[in-house]
Amino acid sequence: MNRVLRKLLIPLVSVSFVLAGCDVGDRDRTIGVTEDDPAMNAAIAEARATLGEFVARMENPEPGDSDFAIKVAITDPNGTEHFWANNVEVIGPGFTATINNDPNIVRSVRLGQRVRARRDDVSDWLYLSNGRMVGNRTLRVLLTKMSPEEAAAVKRQVGWK
Repeated sequence: MNRVLRKLLIPLVSVSFVLAGCDVGDRDRTIGVTEDDPAMNAAIAEARATLGEFVARMENPEPGDSDFAIKVAITDPNGTEHFWANNVEVIGPGFTATINNDPNIVRSVRLGQRVRARRDDVSDWLYLSNGRMVGNRTLRVLLTKMSPEEAAAVKRQVGWK
């Protein structure tokens, strides 16, 4: 695993997929963060700590809830990459879900592939509630690494204004 840098897919294109159900574009925008980035590690820890809330909401959605997705860390000999995965199902102590990004680092998965994930593999989660994104803590960290204009556009796109 690359100990210096891990890439987290920023869901600019993926959010479009989640929001509109359209196809993912040719390239997902990536922002690199160091493996020991305190803000990112705190966001991942918070997402994991609240994963039970996500599962409860997914299993009993309120009117207007849709597009439940998890971000899954996949590691192979090329490194570690975090993918958004949709069509999430709880299977025993973990999940199955469909990879929703083209890989940039790892070569062991592909867009559209169904994967199994342990809860410890989940680095984030999200869903839409009446068109507003809930969760996606890692995006909040990545917003700080974007230009103000880019961050504002992403916030508008996900309903965070």
